[in-house]
Amino acid sequence: GATGATGATGATGPAGATGATGPTGATTAEGISAYSLPAASVSDGGQVVFDRNAAQAGGVQHTENTAQFTINTPGMYYVNYTANVTPTGDTYPVTNLLLFTLNGVSQDSGAAQLNFTASGQTQQATAAALINVTDVPASLAVVSSGGTFLYSDASLNLFKVGDNPAAT
Repeated sequence: GATGATGATGATGPAGATGATGPTGATTAEGISAYSLPAASVSDGGQVVFDRNAAQAGGVQHTENTAQFTINTPGMYYVNYTANVTPTGDTYPVTNLLLFTLNGVSQDSGAAQLNFTASGQTQQATAAALINVTDVPASLAVVSSGGTFLYSDASLNLFKVGDNPAAT
């Protein structure tokens, strides 16, 4: 025989379970790489100047031939600094201390200390830190103390690695 008429649509069933969350989309890079090749003299309490930028992206900025790095986006940042350091004085031993400042305030981590016992010594300084930036714009710098020193082959890399940690 012939096929009968289609029946009425039934009631809608309950909603199914929510699916898994998909992967996070791409984010905009935030960071900078700056360097300085010629030896530059920095006096006690002075900031290290970087004469070139290799790469710059997002909310981190640096003007060539200056010491200040401007951070325009809150977050957790990783900073790494290296340089060859030579004392210029004639009194030994002498100690060089390098540290990061954020808005002029010394940071608790990331300091490098070098001890020189005789004239003509050059040592490599390396300092790294995680810095939590909450108020922007913020100004980051590398500060030298302990006397006057020559800095050569200096480089600084600064990258945003995450959002601000939750307050506890």
